[in-house]
Amino acid sequence: MNAKFARFGAASALMVMILTLAACGSPAPARLQLEITSPATRYETTDPVLTVTGIVSEADATIKVNGVATPVGRDGSFSHNMDLPYGATRVAVTAEKADRNTINRTLNITRKLLLNVTEPLDKSVVTGSAITVNGTVSDPAAKIFVTGLEVPLAEDGSFTTTVPLHYRETIIRVAAILDGLEPLATLLTINRE
Repeated sequence: MNAKFARFGAASALMVMILTLAACGSPAPARLQLEITSPATRYETTDPVLTVTGIVSEADATIKVNGVATPVGRDGSFSHNMDLPYGATRVAVTAEKADRNTINRTLNITRKLLLNVTEPLDKSVVTGSAITVNGTVSDPAAKIFVTGLEVPLAEDGSFTTTVPLHYRETIIRVAAILDGLEPLATLLTINRE
C-alpha cells in the first residue's frame, strides 16, 4: 500500500511542477486602465454640451464615447464633447487595445432646466405699489411667465419685469416653460405695508 501512495504522491508532485512551469511562461500583459476625470459618475448639469475627460494607461489604446472614437494624447489623456439632451443620459466610455482587456465605464448624466428668481426674495415686505422681478433661466429657448404674462428673455437667459401690488399680500408665480419638459414654477409671497 505504501508503494501506491508513493506513486500517487510522486505523480501529484510531478503534476504540480508541470502546472507551475506552465504558469511561469511569458508574463500576462498588463491590464489596461481607464480613469474618467470629469464628469463624476452621477452628474447633473444645465449645459447643452458635455465634456468627458479622462486618461488611459496606454496612449495607443482606442477610446470611444457612446461609440464615437476619441483622439488620445501621447500622455494617454482624452477629451470628448457631446451634445446633451434634457433628461437622463447614459454615457458609455470604452477603452480597447488588441492584446488587452476591454474597459467600460458608464456615466449617468442628467441635464435639467434651471429657473432662478434673484429678486424679490420670498416673503419680502415692501412699501411701494409695484415690485421688480428679476431672474435667469438656464436655457434662453425657454419661455418665462410672471403672473401669467410672458416676459421677454435676454440672450443670456435673464429676465426682468414689474408686477403691480394691488393687495396687502400678493403671490407672484414665475414659471419657465420649454417644449418637451415639465414646467418649472416658483411662488413668491410679497407683503405691502
